[in-house]
Amino acid sequence: MNLPPSRAEILAALQDKNYNPLASRVAEAMTAYRLAFEDEARRRVSLELIELPAPTDEVEAFALELFLVETRAQMPNTTIKIKGDS
Repeated sequence: MNLPPSRAEILAALQDKNYNPLASRVAEAMTAYRLAFEDEARRRVSLELIELPAPTDEVEAFALELFLVETRAQMPNTTIKIKGDS
């Protein structure tokens, strides 16, 4: 049985100087959130509220956290809502 990676395993993968498939999954998930953000932004008249898909696993949750920190720093007036959150 394959357990999802823990936060510690994800952090260790990102520290690994060699190719690491887990680090690649984080990068792919961050790219997917960036593309979802861009797609959502194109459909909206205003960037005051952007809605993104909810993460489906720990890797996506970690990637979303990184994405949100960076995006909120660059766009402090934009509210980013995760689909399914109240």
